[in-house]
Amino acid sequence: DENGYVKVNEKMETNVIGLFAAGDFTTQSLFLQQTVTACADGAKAAASAFRFVRGQKAPRQLGNSL
Repeated sequence: DENGYVKVNEKMETNVIGLFAAGDFTTQSLFLQQTVTACADGAKAAASAFRFVRGQKAPRQLGNSL
């Protein structure tokens, strides 16, 4: 974004299908930037990536979802 953060949704998905992000440089971390938050974000991103790779996630449209 304009402040240098990577925009993600609650599943840690970026606007690039199949690309997930986690940690202090994401927009989700703006609320509380601590190590424990980054770890939780990483767990969410890993779970979302796993579901994506396993094909359990329906395709989504790019655009205004973030």
